[in-house]
Amino acid sequence: MDTTSFVYFVNKHFWNNYCVPGCTEGPVDLVFVIDGSKSLGEDNFEIVKQFVTGIIDSLAISPKAARVGLLQYSTLVRTEFTLRNFSSAKDMKKAVAHMKYMGKGSMTGLALKHMFERSFTQVEGARPLSARVPRVAIVFTDGRAQDDVSEWASKAQTSGITMYAVGVGKAIEEELQEIASEPTEKHLFYAEDFSTMGEISDKLQKGICEESEPVTINIRDLLSCSNFAVQHRYLFEEDNLARSTQKVFHSTKSSEPQSSNDGAHMQQLLKPKRREPVLRNERSRCTEARALRLQKAHPQHRRLSADKKPP
Repeated sequence: MDTTSFVYFVNKHFWNNYCVPGCTEGPVDLVFVIDGSKSLGEDNFEIVKQFVTGIIDSLAISPKAARVGLLQYSTLVRTEFTLRNFSSAKDMKKAVAHMKYMGKGSMTGLALKHMFERSFTQVEGARPLSARVPRVAIVFTDGRAQDDVSEWASKAQTSGITMYAVGVGKAIEEELQEIASEPTEKHLFYAEDFSTMGEISDKLQKGICEESEPVTINIRDLLSCSNFAVQHRYLFEEDNLARSTQKVFHSTKSSEPQSSNDGAHMQQLLKPKRREPVLRNERSRCTEARALRLQKAHPQHRRLSADKKPP
């Protein structure tokens, strides 16, 4: 198992399924673009604020993990807070709660222009492209835009920003499709009224979680999960077994036929060492139950049976 394979395995099977809470701890730069037009109404604007708060609660807010910014737009665009402003969910949710409803026109295209040109800059707190941190925008609208949305939506998508379009009520499907990234069935959500906003929130949380799945792992974070001390033994001992087998195969292929001693040596190499892992009981975010669940889900990474030889 080379380094790339190991990192992939840990990300895909260990980190997300074995540690708590999982991929929501991955880094992401997320910007909300919220409709504050007159057609929305103050009561529904409060529902949208609750919707935003729910998404924030699903993320691990910190400078090294999830950074969140928010724009409200009407006839003009107003930055409620940037990616740089808050490093805790508590302060961020307080800012959302104190947002004032603008209640005028619906310049969605202007809001997308502002988002593209300013919100994802390093000046406003976005991490550089070289950091490979996912950039995500959630655009919420409840009606027809009073300007063109296609130009700036296209520029945002081309630049690597993943665009989610959320439409409610009289939102125009064609505009939502222009805003949403491909595939639209994954990035476009529509509800006839605000009663189903909870369902949309759940689906969005899952999508953002997938976007923020770690590409690499900080070794300190990995070792903070105590059960990794058990799991890594399987990974590396199986790797050593494969290397030893390959070494013997190549050394005997060009030599004389094996003697009985050589055959015994081969059997000894193939026979796995007895190892009985004991899960440590110190306080940890990982639990024994999740460890057993991972082993059942991925039996190829469990201890090889002593009476079964590898192929």
